[in-house]
Amino acid sequence: MARVLFGEPVETAAAPHIELWLEAVLRAKDRAALEGNVRVPYKGQWRTFGLKLSEINRQLRDIQAGYAKRFRQFRSETIADLTPEIWAKMVLDELEQPVTDANRKIVLESCDAAFRFDRGFFDYCKDPKYDFSKHGAEIVDAQQLYYLCDATVLFVTEEKKIRKRVSDSPQAHRIMTADEFGRHATP
Repeated sequence: MARVLFGEPVETAAAPHIELWLEAVLRAKDRAALEGNVRVPYKGQWRTFGLKLSEINRQLRDIQAGYAKRFRQFRSETIADLTPEIWAKMVLDELEQPVTDANRKIVLESCDAAFRFDRGFFDYCKDPKYDFSKHGAEIVDAQQLYYLCDATVLFVTEEKKIRKRVSDSPQAHRIMTADEFGRHATP
């Protein structure tokens, strides 16, 4: 996200391998193949590649825990509403970018769908009975919306809640079902 928004180099270990991961997922015949030996093209040659699904699951749990922690913080503070300014500051802090008017504008314009989803999620979080642990899938879905900061990305999902929560976003047309994607991808 930092690379797309601010031209920063991507500093995650996963970034150089994301294309390999996607290729492996698309080529694997089953879970065993995905975890073991999937032949994928890499730098002009075929390479045997496998994903550590347990590590990916751990990373997803870490993302969920971080997201839940952020919203638990809101619960303990006296924030009446998740304003665009507060949300943009959270994102910029996480990206280790300076909080300036220009950076807030970049984040809010490029991540509009993510903001709208988070704002709705924040309303649920204010309810002390809301249990984050029962909504892990929503948290993962919310994280996917950040990829829409790249104007070339489409988000394919069958999750109607996501589409409903961000229906008023200028990015909403880039969130589609598999059927819609199929129609979009074929001339």
